[in-house]
Amino acid sequence: MVNNSMHLSQPKLALALTVWVLLMLIGCDKPAGEQQVLTADKSIPTPAPSAPDYSWVELGPNNIVLARAIVAAGNDCPDINLDSNTDSMQSRGASPTGFSEVQLCEYAIPANTASASINGQQLVLPVSNPTTIVVVGDTGCRVKGTDIQDCTGNGTGELWDYAEVADAIAKINPDLIIHVGDYHYREYGSCDANCIQSNIGYTWVSWKVDFFDPSKNILAQAPWVFVRGNHEDCTRAWRGWFYFLDPNALPDNPWVVSNCSAYTDPYLVSAGHQDLIVMDSATIPDDYAATPNPAAVARYAKEFNQVESLVSGSTSAWLSTHRPIWGIAGYIDNDGNPAISATDLTLQQAIAQSNTKQLPNPPIEMLLTGHVHLFEMLTLTNGRPSQWVFGGGGTELDPGITNQLLDDNPQVLTELGITRQDVNILHDISFGVMEQAACGWNVTIKNSQGNDIGSFACQ
Repeated sequence: MVNNSMHLSQPKLALALTVWVLLMLIGCDKPAGEQQVLTADKSIPTPAPSAPDYSWVELGPNNIVLARAIVAAGNDCPDINLDSNTDSMQSRGASPTGFSEVQLCEYAIPANTASASINGQQLVLPVSNPTTIVVVGDTGCRVKGTDIQDCTGNGTGELWDYAEVADAIAKINPDLIIHVGDYHYREYGSCDANCIQSNIGYTWVSWKVDFFDPSKNILAQAPWVFVRGNHEDCTRAWRGWFYFLDPNALPDNPWVVSNCSAYTDPYLVSAGHQDLIVMDSATIPDDYAATPNPAAVARYAKEFNQVESLVSGSTSAWLSTHRPIWGIAGYIDNDGNPAISATDLTLQQAIAQSNTKQLPNPPIEMLLTGHVHLFEMLTLTNGRPSQWVFGGGGTELDPGITNQLLDDNPQVLTELGITRQDVNILHDISFGVMEQAACGWNVTIKNSQGNDIGSFACQ
């Protein structure tokens, strides 16, 4: 007699076999009580973290070499690869008011490191003896009240050319880039045609469009030395300066305006055979007054004493600060006419009150500055270093300093202790290229298209 309770028909047998096979495939054959966990296919690699939008190497006090990267707020700081080792970059701390979209990460690169990268993005480390150095300054697009530059190429003001300058610098592939200050110019007012109004102000978005976006390629191309300009003083774009570019450690509670440092100490950067002194001249109260502010003169006299100490072991040095010590400023007077004046009386008096009452030359052979929005090279007498002004990096140019103005205002040259033959001026968007030569440095001035517009041999 057949036991029908154990008998499966052909269709039912096929169904049972199918269910059993499916159970085996999904792992239900595991022992009772062991839960099956479904996981991703391990043959599919997990995507690597993307490289930061902006990363660079900058040189600071005591020969520190800093890697820095800007990442989106809320993201972890990326790892940095150093030769065969990997370490984590550290946050620079809470971002300032107006910069909540991003955070800055940094890492002090050890000496003798041969290679460094951040999530696959290679960093360019300092070479032992840089032979090609670019100097640029005053690069942002001016938006200040009714003084409005054409930031987009579709406006009516003077065209902002810094993106073209940056492209021209990239073609040179320098060993080092020195920015002599004034990165941020989009301050307040209604911007020009097709300009985005939210990009105006002392915020991340304004720093982004004014400096970081146009500089992105050259930031990664060479190490940088950053000099603070008056646009980064404690009444203007100081938060962006101290968060992103200043190489010093931040103080406690850094974003309270009362904790903003109006002055920071000078420091020395060694670049092979060439030393560079970086000096902060951002803050000078009543800079163009007939009588300099005594407290500012005393402060800068102290800084010049520090400069003298810093270069005591140097054989060749440049002093880089934002404001020219001996320069010619062009402006429009109250009657609407072009005019010129000598600058900077505060710094000149500070040198006169310093210990040595002069800049040590040697070793300081050149003064690299900006602030005046054009190019100047003044050959100075009485043992003073030559004065170079690289203030035409893209922002609105100052009124032209013509031969006629120089001839009509001989008192300006007298105040500076120079003659007409000592003055070289180019009224153009420009930057400088310093190339090492057997006789010193050959300096070429290039316009925003990268064409040569001036040259000076054996400096």
